[in-house]
Amino acid sequence: MAAVRSMTPLAAFIGVSRIIATRVTLNFSWRVGHWFIAVLLSAVALGLVGWFIVAWFGGRTGATCRHYWDQPGRNGSVWNTPFGDGAQWGSPQDADTQDLRRGGIINRPDMYNENIYVGQANDPIKSVQTVDGPVNMHVPADAWASGGGDGNVDLMDPITQFGKNFHLYQAQFSPTAVTGSNLETTDKLADNYGEDQETGLSGFDVSAGTIRPFDLDQIRAGSHIRHGLRYSIDAKYLKNVAIDGVHELGPEAWPNKHEDYQTPLMPVNLYSGNLSPGTTVGIPLSTPMPAGLTRGGRELFWTLQHYPAIWRDQAGGGFHINGDQISAADPIMEEMRKDLPTIVQLLLPLRNQHVGSQSFTTSPKNGPGKRVDSGPLPLCPN
Repeated sequence: MAAVRSMTPLAAFIGVSRIIATRVTLNFSWRVGHWFIAVLLSAVALGLVGWFIVAWFGGRTGATCRHYWDQPGRNGSVWNTPFGDGAQWGSPQDADTQDLRRGGIINRPDMYNENIYVGQANDPIKSVQTVDGPVNMHVPADAWASGGGDGNVDLMDPITQFGKNFHLYQAQFSPTAVTGSNLETTDKLADNYGEDQETGLSGFDVSAGTIRPFDLDQIRAGSHIRHGLRYSIDAKYLKNVAIDGVHELGPEAWPNKHEDYQTPLMPVNLYSGNLSPGTTVGIPLSTPMPAGLTRGGRELFWTLQHYPAIWRDQAGGGFHINGDQISAADPIMEEMRKDLPTIVQLLLPLRNQHVGSQSFTTSPKNGPGKRVDSGPLPLCPN
């Protein structure tokens, strides 16, 4: 940032303006010369202000692009697509809305949060179990799986595995290896990232919709979280709509392909509510922001008005959203925790989400019409 704050350009501008002003006063009257100098110096000042704003704030927010490990998927992904202004919403009186408006929880770092790690050149090389066999990659020495029993972890290494994400469930870490189950490899650079009915994947990747430190930095820099959020909800509020009776979802559940497994080895329906797994939800633009929200609460409200919350899992206690092992302890996240129960009372199901197998032209992602936000920055090329 030192180069941005340097006064060398200002000194150059002042020097040029003085030369021009001197020449002008030699050829014009005193009054005309002073008028010209005033206009010239005003223009220089305005130019410097504009230059400073672009350089300073652009440098703070990384204004040209974003890295896939901070916010995955290209801008065409459902997670990065704002709502359309033709979005149609359910009613507060609908049974699924009433089951949706329960709880309001953001898990803490030691519970069912989502642990996400990006390897660096100085991190140890470990053998990571993947669906395609072991992969050698950089893994931080202090990496660990999420608490609460799931033991989820997403691992990325831009040096040796650019663009890829490796997910493991109930992950086990040793000095030389990482093993687990429910393995899944995803392409973080794809336009259909996180769209399971398009990719054929199961949605195990926990990076999709998780609030990351990058997101909170955007808020601190005066911007917003510009992507959809993953949500979970209690099984007693969910409705079993699996087309195979167990876990396979139909096209109306797009982008989800599976329910949170109804334990095929134990044929018991765990769902007893009215909210269909796969339901996309949000807050209509016409809904006024509640008074008294914290900064974190205001930003969470803004994101849910402009981007979708997409169902991903079941979790006890009502509506949940997630951070990773770092963001979950951030002060802005604490503000969101305080206000989420209030914000949850404003959520509604989106009734015209894209339907699987239909044309994206006639059945757009996140509702039809003009997008209600410009969208996130594009992905960086490397």
